[in-house]
This record gives sequence, structure tokens and C-alpha cells, in this order.
Amino acid sequence: MGLIHICFNFNVSLNATSEDYYYSSCTRPLVKFLYAHPNFKFAFSFTGPQLSFYNKKKKELISILKEFISKKQIEIIGSGYYNPILPLLNSADRNAQIDKFTTEARQVLGRRPRGIFLFNDIWDSSLVNNLHTCGIDYITLDHSLIPEHKRCFLPIIMSDLGKYTQIYPTYSLSDFYTYENVDKINCDDFISSFISKVASAIRKDDFYQSSPDRIVFINLCAQELSDLINAKFFEAFDSYITEKPQTNIVTSIPMHYEKADKILVPSYISSGVNKKLFDLPQTKNRAKILKNNCNLNIYDVLDYYPAAKILNSRLLYQSNLINLYKEDKIKKKIAREKLYQAQSGQYLLCSKECFETEFNLRSQSYKLLGEVEEILHEDSKLCESINCFDYDGDGLEEYVCRMKNFYAFISKLGGAVGELELYKPSINYCDNNSRILDYDGFEDKYKRGFFIDHLLSAEEFATYTENASSLEGVFSKIRYTEIKFSQSKFEIHLKANAVLTSTKQKVSLIKKYIINSTGMYVQYFIRNESKSPVKAKFVVESTFCNSELDNYYEIETATVSKINYFNSHTKKILNDLSAVRFSDVKNGVSFVFEPNEKCGAFVAPVSYKAPDCKGNLKEVQKSTVHSLIWDVNLESGMETEKNFNFTIIPVKKNKKK
Repeated sequence: MGLIHICFNFNVSLNATSEDYYYSSCTRPLVKFLYAHPNFKFAFSFTGPQLSFYNKKKKELISILKEFISKKQIEIIGSGYYNPILPLLNSADRNAQIDKFTTEARQVLGRRPRGIFLFNDIWDSSLVNNLHTCGIDYITLDHSLIPEHKRCFLPIIMSDLGKYTQIYPTYSLSDFYTYENVDKINCDDFISSFISKVASAIRKDDFYQSSPDRIVFINLCAQELSDLINAKFFEAFDSYITEKPQTNIVTSIPMHYEKADKILVPSYISSGVNKKLFDLPQTKNRAKILKNNCNLNIYDVLDYYPAAKILNSRLLYQSNLINLYKEDKIKKKIAREKLYQAQSGQYLLCSKECFETEFNLRSQSYKLLGEVEEILHEDSKLCESINCFDYDGDGLEEYVCRMKNFYAFISKLGGAVGELELYKPSINYCDNNSRILDYDGFEDKYKRGFFIDHLLSAEEFATYTENASSLEGVFSKIRYTEIKFSQSKFEIHLKANAVLTSTKQKVSLIKKYIINSTGMYVQYFIRNESKSPVKAKFVVESTFCNSELDNYYEIETATVSKINYFNSHTKKILNDLSAVRFSDVKNGVSFVFEPNEKCGAFVAPVSYKAPDCKGNLKEVQKSTVHSLIWDVNLESGMETEKNFNFTIIPVKKNKKK
């Protein structure tokens, strides 16, 4: 057996939340150790913002890193500049993100990276062409994505359409040694276990007789690295391999291993992700998924994160809009830079450690997208439009509305508004999670949004007001069909046929949208298609996400005799209303519902919980459910018409105290 090159790789991005904290607890102590042990090799994985932070705030660190690089003691592994999920970007954006980091690294450190890592090991074979185009020699990828019979601690070489790249499989400490706490790891025991497992694995492969040098990449997150430094693990490791020359282990980095007697293992790596993504709270039935699917990919993950899937669709659409913008090159460059920031993988799929801030991270992306729209609108040449195409890749056409003051899309699934993003204050008010039974005590059966329709019996309505969600709802999960679409008149007409759950009666619903610069006019025609009378509650539900956990809506309801004031902390059922106004005073926007006839209303707060990294349930987001309610009494063959006007208007913001 040849030498075993062990490459410790410090990957801050695995769970980074504070650069200052990780600098003091990890980076600075590690650099101090490496300075005292010049023969100990180490790899550093950086994102663009991290490198920029160190260059601006920690000049002394950059000087030391440059010295280490010149001595070939460390190697820098890069990424897309803002650490995006590269497979979800179009090819031009992939290249731009990688090139931006390599340019930054060359300017700051004097040398461009030869390899990159991927956000959460999210891989797609189409990346081979981009890596080749950007001059990247290798990537690091979690070993679970490599076919089991090819896991022999040798680099993989993969080809796709005549282009090639190398892949270094990565491992964690726990893959070689079982421990309860990182700081309790005994170095001698770890090395013994490490050698034993590596030797056992390579005896079974086809390259044993060739005795090539092997390489083992071990990724260390910030907390692991901090614990190992405090436990003096690396000092003990260095002493062990120095004092026992018969040990065939050396610390190494890829550039040193390239000079060794190595063998590349040809393999095709299909699309995949690190399975740790399926430990996140929103991935329901994940055990069943992992059991039945060996080739999980990023699109499987997005199917379990509707909010992330919608944001990804928005990012792709915005990228196309920027490409079509021809008015001002400087504005286009600024808009594209903000788009790259919004593409950060952490905004789409945050780590388990950061899951309680998931909504806030997504909001940052929407804020940046709002700023992009403002830049594109500055020349006042925006042409308001409605386009019909498959916006979110679900096989159904959606209606994408790009208006002067807001951006929205209307889905045929439920006939509802799935996204309502205002450019000011740059918030998607439909950005709601779904409740999960294990965490919230109730499970939502449909994706929340605006103008979701329910036709409920008296018993179902009682359940609805208790849970702020419908178990059945008839129309909330039905696929509507288009009966008319006019781009010039901004009109959308949809139709759905359904059977009432309780009485098995047939009903039909025609839903008409007329879109304008300040909102929408929504009209309904409900028809009894059965032979017996229908008596039910017609409910139009809209769920407003709270922009922050402590934020709330000020609500005004108008009747003939008076106006009522309350806030969204309170659950209420109201009758005989002529108008309802929701005001997000903190962000300076108000939403007004004006029905054509008196109706009832239901308002209730909804909270969403998720476990933190210690398993404790925490409130991660709040929303406010608002429903307009009409009584429906229809004889056989009869129909009734209901409508309301929905208007978005600015209000004076609350001043910060």
C-alpha cells in the first residue's frame, strides 16, 4: 500500500453565521498552529464574501495566507462567489459566479484556485462543461454521491460531452472514528481506526496491486475545527506521524498529491445532493424517500420546499429579464450583481443550524430582487405585462404578472396567487411555510397563498375556523382550466368542477381575474350542477406572511354603522362587512378588500415551528390568515355571483423608536 495523503479541509461555509466569531475561534488559532508547524498541510474553502471580509477587515490574515500559499503549505478551494446552488443557475450565471471568485482570489491572494466546492454537495453532470470553461481542475464532493464500488480513496475523473473534470470525494471524522464529542477524540485511537478502515477498503478494490498513493479529504466545519484546536488534536496528530516514520500517513493538499503516483478512477456521477438536506424540518416522510430513492437531486429537495421552489423560479425569471434589458449597461451590471447576491444557496436552503432564520434569509433574497426591479424601472419604460408559461416547472402553465408596483403569479392549481411581491418594501407576502403535524399539532393540506377558494359545510367551516385551515376545501387543491386569457386586457378566466365532500353534490366555479397597477379585481360565479339544493359557506382565503416574528398587521373592518380596529394577534369572526383593510405599518403598505356585497370575515394568526440544532421546537415564522365569507344557498341549476376588489396602497411607516 502506498502513502495515504490526508487533507484536512476547513469549510466555514458549512454553517457560517458570523465571520468575526469564526475568525477568533477557528481561523486565527488554525493559522497560528500552521505557522508553528510548517510541514503540516491544510486546505481552506472560502466563498467570495468571506474572502472579501478578510481582505477588508483582517489584512494580517491575508498576508499570512499569501505566505503559506507561496510555501505550498495550504491550498485555497473556491466556490461560486456567493456560494449559489450552481445546478439551478443558467450556464452564463454559473460561469460568472465562478469567474468572479477566481478573479477575487487572484487579486487578494495572488493565485487563483484550482478547485471549488459545491453548496451542500449539490451536483449535476452539466457542471462539467462550466468547470472546464472556467479553468477549474477539480471539485470536492461528498463520498455518498460516488458509486460505492468506486469509493477507493482515489480521485474520480468524469467526462461529459468531451469535457473532463476531477472529483475528490470528501469524508467527515465520523466516517472513520465513532465519538460522542469532537473534543474527546483520542488522536492515537483515531489514527489506528483511520488506517484500519482505509486499508480494509482498498484491499477490495481493483488497484490494490498497483499500490498507488491514496488521498482522503476530511471536511471540518467551524465547530468541529474549534473543538479539535482546543483539544490540541492537530499537535498530537503531527507528533504521531513525525515520531513514527513507519506510519504511511502524510498531511497533504491536492497540489502535492498531483505529483504523487496517483490513479484516476473513471466514473459518471449522476445528479445528487448531500443527504443531510433531508434532515431539514420541511422534508416530510424523508425516511421513506431515502429508502426508495438512491439518486436524490436538488429538484427532489425543492419539491418538499415550495417556498424555496418559488424563490428559485423567481431568480431564473429575473435573470432572463436582466438579459433582455438593453437600455443602460451600467444599470444592467449593477442589477446583475444584485442578482448574483440573491442567488446565494443559503437563501434558498439554509443549514439545519440556521433553520430558525430560514424566512429571514429568503426575505433577503426577495429584497435584493426588489432592488433589481427598481433599477430596471428607473428609466420609466416598464411595459406592464401578463405572460402565460410554466413558471415553476410543475407541468402547469402559470400567469406571471409584472406590474408597475408588484410582481405576482397565478397558478392553475387552486386558481390562487402563489407569489405577491411588492417592489417597495421588497417583500413576498405569500412567502408562507406549511405547518407540520409533528411540530405544529396540525398539518396544512395545501400551499398557502392569496385567494384560495373553499366551499364548506357548516361542520367543515367550524373545523376551518378552529384550525385556520381546511382539511378538504373542495377547490383549494383542484386544477383549474383556462376558459379565457387576454394579455391586452389583463384578464384571466378560470374554471373548476368539484364534488362537495359532505353531500357529494356537483358544483362548478368560474373565477375571473382583472389585473391592474394597484391590485386585482376578482369575480366568482358559483353554480349548482346537482339535482338538490346546495347550502354551504364560500370562503376566499388569503394568508399574509409577517415580515418579522414580532411584526403584526393593523386591521380595520367597516360595517354600515361603525369601523372596528384590532390587530392580527387576535382571532376574530366578523359579519356584515363592507370593507377590510390590512396595514403593514412597519413596512408602509396596506391591502384593502372591498366586496360587492356584505360578507363575513375570519382573521387568525398562524405560527410555524421547527426544531433547532438541539432538537428544541422554536417559532420560526408567523402568518395571518384572512378570509372573506359568503353564505351560498343555490337551487338545482342556479348560480350566484360574488366579487371583490383588492387594492395595494402605501401608508405612512411607523418611525423607529
